[in-house]
Amino acid sequence: MIIKKTAYTFTTIQSEHKADSTLKITIFPREGSFPGMIEKRNVEVQLYGSVMPSSITMNGITLAYDANKGNNTWSDSGHDLTVHIRANQTDCNAKTEILVHYPQKRVDINGMIGKMNRLKRVVALLKNNGSLIPDILSSTNQVDVRIEYHPTDYVQIVRNFMNYYSQIEDTISHTLVNKAIVEQCRNYLNNQ
Repeated sequence: MIIKKTAYTFTTIQSEHKADSTLKITIFPREGSFPGMIEKRNVEVQLYGSVMPSSITMNGITLAYDANKGNNTWSDSGHDLTVHIRANQTDCNAKTEILVHYPQKRVDINGMIGKMNRLKRVVALLKNNGSLIPDILSSTNQVDVRIEYHPTDYVQIVRNFMNYYSQIEDTISHTLVNKAIVEQCRNYLNNQ
C-alpha cells in the first residue's frame, strides 16, 4: 500500500453566540479526500466552565440529557462545570448544527470552578489535621455531586454554593482548629 503525504481532509468548526442566549456550533462538511476515509464520525463537544443549558438541539432534533453519556445526548459534569455534547455517527460530508439554548437569565458562575478547587484543598487540609468538618463546608464541598445528581436544581445549587462559600472563612475562624491551620485555610480560600 502506498500512502501519499499530500492527501488529507480538514473540517471547519465555527461557534457563534446569538442575541437570544443561544450558542450555535456548526461543524461543516469535511474538505479534501483520500482513499479509505471514513464516511461517519463521532463528535464530542465540550463547553468548559459553562452554565447548564435549558436544552440542546442537533440538526433540529432535541438531544436528551443523559448522565450516563449515551449516544446523541448531552450531560453536565459538576466537577468542572463542563457541558458534554455527544453526536454519534454524523455524516462527514454533511453540515452538523448544534444549538445550545441557555436560559435568558443565567446564574453567575464566574470564578466558581476556582472556588470549588480551593474549597477542596481546605477540606483536605482540615481532614489531614484531624479536624471535624463543619456542616456548611461539607455540604458546600459536595456541589459537584449535587449538580450531577440533581441537574434540574442547577440554578439553586449554584446560588447556594456562592452564598455558603462567602460564609466559610468565618465558619472556619470559629472552630476549634489550630490557628495556624485556620490561617492556611484562609490563604487557600483567598487564592494565596
